[in-house]
Amino acid sequence: MKKSIHHILIQPYLGISLLLLVFLLKGFLFVTILPIFQGPDEPIHYATIQYFAEPKEKNWDIQKIDKEDFFPDGDNTNTYHYSQEIKKTAEISQFDEIKFHGTNTSLFLSGSDGAIEQTLPQASWKKYIDSYPPSIVGGPSLYYLVTSQIEKFFSSSDILVRFFSIRIFSVFLGILTVLLAYLTTLKAGFTQKQALVISTIIAFQPMFTQTAAIINYDIPLIFAFSLFTYATVALLRHGFQWKYFCFLFLGALVGILVKGTGLILPVLIFPILIYLIYQKTDFGLGKKKFFFYLSALFVIAIAFFIIFGPKGTTEIFTDFSATSNFSSPLESLQKYIVITAERWDFFELTYWGSFGWLDAQVSDYVLIFIWLTEIVALAGIVYAFFFKKIPSSFLPEKKYIIFMILMLVALQGLIRFYDWKIFYSDGSIIIGTPGRYFLPNIISHFLVLFFGLGSFFSKKKHFDILLITSLILMIGFFFYSLFNIIIPRYYL
Repeated sequence: MKKSIHHILIQPYLGISLLLLVFLLKGFLFVTILPIFQGPDEPIHYATIQYFAEPKEKNWDIQKIDKEDFFPDGDNTNTYHYSQEIKKTAEISQFDEIKFHGTNTSLFLSGSDGAIEQTLPQASWKKYIDSYPPSIVGGPSLYYLVTSQIEKFFSSSDILVRFFSIRIFSVFLGILTVLLAYLTTLKAGFTQKQALVISTIIAFQPMFTQTAAIINYDIPLIFAFSLFTYATVALLRHGFQWKYFCFLFLGALVGILVKGTGLILPVLIFPILIYLIYQKTDFGLGKKKFFFYLSALFVIAIAFFIIFGPKGTTEIFTDFSATSNFSSPLESLQKYIVITAERWDFFELTYWGSFGWLDAQVSDYVLIFIWLTEIVALAGIVYAFFFKKIPSSFLPEKKYIIFMILMLVALQGLIRFYDWKIFYSDGSIIIGTPGRYFLPNIISHFLVLFFGLGSFFSKKKHFDILLITSLILMIGFFFYSLFNIIIPRYYL
């Protein structure tokens, strides 16, 4: 009896603990094998961190030019207003020669030290920006404020120590995301074994692995969305509880302080609270009046935000004063939809397997298999919601899936609205909506995916076989990406 109780108490913690340890080791591996600056937009993210680490009083000479006259060349790092240290490191590591090329690799020297390691002991490069306007990321700054403390802490060390230490910070945010995936899956109604398998599948998703091993503000946004998702599923399951609402609020707060797309999280709090309030009481109004008054209140709240909210944010949705190449917003929207449909393969590729500066990509045959799986899952969702009479007992309740679909649609809508708005004024695709922009919803994505696939099964054991098969395929996909794509791309 004692052994069985001990087994029950220890086994769940043992499984998730081993998974987090594996993710940590896997993260360290990716931190080291991805060359410096080769994560998407890593140079400008690191430059922004250095900028935030600078003292308030600039006791060095600054050269200024008009912002309108500043046109950096994307193929030449030296044309950006980065620190001398970043420019020299990029030059020695042959950053410009590698990016956007399918076959170029760094030149390797004989011996255990590379060009950077041999140069650093004698280097005395400037760590600050002396040309303005600085080439940095604008918008919310929480991520840069936090990581700049790491930069300051290791200020006496060389750039490799500081740079890769900040990458390791991303790994720990990835660990928290995997833990939240496990907890969310449990709250949604899956068994402990199913939750462990699904969270392992998420942990081995190659692009998530890369994002959790480079310098970028996407990984704290992924963590914010994951915390928000966990809190919402817990609220839907247990009803209103202050601890879960605090997690919900914290996730939304971190989201808006990290990246502009985090704005969708505080907006989503409103329908969640409406549902929770209605579950408890409709205040004697009846169902129709309750939702009518709350909908009116929501419209008033949106109008209040547009009128009195921060202009930098509200103008994204309201300002169409810029000249356009189109006769009307409707015309541009129609053309944007056509172009977006034609670029769907780019979206899928950069969600599942495009590593480095978009030049190390998985095979199209892998993407075709993924597309077919997603189409089947979509058909399963339609079947489960509109045609299946008896819901499968081993799948989550529909309320959880409805919320997760709302999360997916909301993020898609916000990002693509902003992309279309730029398209409307510029006449061409500038933002491009790469798939990594949608990784914040990775937990919701996989739970909705398995709900759709699982809806075709009537027995739990068959669904469990599907999960194990998916786990094997995902781990295989990870090692394929590592040994067939990443390592050959950068080292062979």
